[in-house]
Amino acid sequence: MGTKNVHTLHDWALGINSEKNQKGSKRELITWTHKGEIMQDTKICPACGEEIKAIAKKCPHCLTWQSKWKIDQSNPKYQLFWLTIFFVFIALAFYFRISVSSKLSTADFEESRQLITIEKTKMNYTTKECGGYISILGTITNNSSITWENFYFEARFYNADNILIDSLSDNDYNLVVLPGSNSTFKIGGNTDKLEEEYDHFEIILKKAREANALF
Repeated sequence: MGTKNVHTLHDWALGINSEKNQKGSKRELITWTHKGEIMQDTKICPACGEEIKAIAKKCPHCLTWQSKWKIDQSNPKYQLFWLTIFFVFIALAFYFRISVSSKLSTADFEESRQLITIEKTKMNYTTKECGGYISILGTITNNSSITWENFYFEARFYNADNILIDSLSDNDYNLVVLPGSNSTFKIGGNTDKLEEEYDHFEIILKKAREANALF
């Protein structure tokens, strides 16, 4: 047969502590001591520092759960750690998307470049307080079987002697061209040249992205 732990009355020490409550009356806290260990009826909330019942599962002051896992979750350092992890993950995912998308779409575009033509282009020169502004309108025709978007153009400008005097690079992110169709595009930029210096120009389509690509 097993033995039972039997404690006699002299094994326990009764302690009575008095303290005042908010109304000014006293209340007594009774604690029992057994072999040097104190059985307390209150404890301190690790989140807000307020005194609460020892058996409380949730602090009535700050509403923090008293389990170690819940307390860690409410710790600002804990929250900052996971917030940092979240943003690092988002940044890596975004970088992966951009890098992979650029490689895949460039390869596909090179195969279809000859099937995409630019025509009916027209240059417009506007004088502003800070200098000149050049805008180019044109039509792009997609003869491929792929829907393209996010076109990146380069414009090269020449004088009457056929000398390159200026260039312009611009994106048209809103442009989407379906297979077998055409659409109007517009690019523009500032210049420090005078209007009479420009004689003719050419438009080069540098790259585009497949509209239904995974990234």
